[in-house]
Amino acid sequence: MDQQLNPDCVLIDGKSRDTFEIGFNAYVFVFAFAFATDVQDGSPSIHTRLVTSPVTAGHLCDVLSVSLQNYAQTFGPLAKDDYE
Repeated sequence: MDQQLNPDCVLIDGKSRDTFEIGFNAYVFVFAFAFATDVQDGSPSIHTRLVTSPVTAGHLCDVLSVSLQNYAQTFGPLAKDDYE
């Protein structure tokens, strides 16, 4: 299945990349997804913050791992340079 761009998305001119950070404490994991761009000051702008339990974070890790394995089987493995 190819991913389609949501027609409601606002497109920003300029160089951009997605970035994220993960934090945690004894009770929750926090996933912060940001859109980094050099259009204005270049600082990332958080667009989504997900707060979840450690158990659910572990499930997310498992689902992501399976998806990456399926991707590698379909399109070939990611080279480390692809995501650094």
